[in-house]
Amino acid sequence: MRIKSIVAAAATLIVIPVALRMIWGRSFDTALGTIAAPALGRLGSLIRSTIVSNTVSSPEEFERLQSEVNRLTVETARLRHLEIENQELRKTLSFVKRVPYSVTPAQVIGHTVDPERRAIIVDFGLAEGATPGLLVATSDGLVLGKISAVRGERSIVVLLTDEESRISVVVERGERVLGLLEGGYGTGMRMRLIPAQSTIETGDLIVTDESDPAIPAGLIVGTVESVRDEEHIPFQVAVIRAAADFETPTIVSIVRPEGDL
Repeated sequence: MRIKSIVAAAATLIVIPVALRMIWGRSFDTALGTIAAPALGRLGSLIRSTIVSNTVSSPEEFERLQSEVNRLTVETARLRHLEIENQELRKTLSFVKRVPYSVTPAQVIGHTVDPERRAIIVDFGLAEGATPGLLVATSDGLVLGKISAVRGERSIVVLLTDEESRISVVVERGERVLGLLEGGYGTGMRMRLIPAQSTIETGDLIVTDESDPAIPAGLIVGTVESVRDEEHIPFQVAVIRAAADFETPTIVSIVRPEGDL
């Protein structure tokens, strides 16, 4: 009897959200992710413990109950994914409100298969106005890279750490210190062409520069880890630590200067 009651409760938790989703759509999914996922997780654990601790009358009943457990496990995973996506979208909304830029959210749908490249694929394509060179940031505005190619409904985004990445940056301090940020150094980056007479120190904040009309100025790129003089040329080079986490984003922001729609 206890097993049947638990399965009935599980079925209710699944059927009701499905019915409400038909009425409210995706917005109900994201709200449900925060509320129902913990309950589904606990319910799945309870079913497992009940199966183990009670005698099942037949192999068929055990198979049926195991099927219910599997179904609940899949639903729990889906709701947890929606919860994470909802959190990223809230960050994007906050970012949009505080910057004078055109910001369009996009979903990360894949990564490049070439182990030598550092790039992601997003569902932002020609219909949305995607063009090579547009800046891509995390949902809260930390620079990830730039769109390198557009293929129909999707775009390839070359990350800052890729060997082909080049972006004009500036040190955020009293003195305006320009440089060129390059990837291709594992998980790190190098800021080159820093004038020898300029002052740049460990811990300085690096942001995007206004020299490229396609890239909004002032977005955070990273911080200086070390500085040294270049050999044989009158410039300095700085090792830069990225502000963004390139491995975890599920939602990104396509950022364009104000009015560039």
